[in-house]
Amino acid sequence: MRRQPIRRGRDEGADMSTRENLSASIRERILSTRLPDRPTAYVYTGPGDGARCACCDEHIAAADIQYDLDFPAAREGEISSFAMHLACFHLWREGIEDLTRKHPGRPGPGRTLR
Repeated sequence: MRRQPIRRGRDEGADMSTRENLSASIRERILSTRLPDRPTAYVYTGPGDGARCACCDEHIAAADIQYDLDFPAAREGEISSFAMHLACFHLWREGIEDLTRKHPGRPGPGRTLR
């Protein structure tokens, strides 16, 4: 079954089971380090440019709002970038906050898992 991204504001019109499944998938990606476990100061928004969303793997259409997040990489001068739908971005932020609350001993926002 193919997941559909939630393309509206945080909860507008979103099917609850789809939202819950996507939230669980995002949390798993955070824990497996496929998504960052902390916020970044480098966030850019604009219309979708066809990039694949790092949270739901769907392309971000021009009609959608796209968030681009840049993180300084381990090597000096390198950047890790993640594109996300607006709703996916909010679910990712909720995911890192929720994981920090549920697992107090785990590195949280501003710290790395490694």
